[in-house]
Amino acid sequence: MNKGLKFSTHDFGILCYGGITNLKLVYAGSPHKLCTKSPGREKLPSDEKRGPGFLSGSYHAFAGPVEMEWNARDGKNLTHTIDLDEVFKDRIVLHTADPALVYKDNPISSGQPTIVVEVNDRTVNVYMEVGLILVRADPTDTGRDHSIYFTRAYSKTL
Repeated sequence: MNKGLKFSTHDFGILCYGGITNLKLVYAGSPHKLCTKSPGREKLPSDEKRGPGFLSGSYHAFAGPVEMEWNARDGKNLTHTIDLDEVFKDRIVLHTADPALVYKDNPISSGQPTIVVEVNDRTVNVYMEVGLILVRADPTDTGRDHSIYFTRAYSKTL
């Protein structure tokens, strides 16, 4: 993990799985409701590195707690609050790229990482999704590569 690449803004996305219903999430004063008409589907292996299909905007890191309420598969109403300041206290971009290959002039291809909150039945995960621009290992090759990293930063089962 690169200890030098930091972020000050981020996008925000939400995923729901595992039969949950009625997910209500508030972040930065913005309310979101998901899985209201039908339960969240089962998480598949192909979903392990999949970000959300929508983002709710760009935020200064961090715009307050993430407050959630939902019904687990068994119908039990659950609540949870995540302090992103604590999860990402050093504001380090999470990735597994070789730091020497990260393009120094413009490392993040989208300009900022995405914080993804995933609710899967009784488990809440927080991931960082980031696209990095990498230089090629061969110094004579001036091309650039683009790689997406999806890294879990937090997990809690209630």
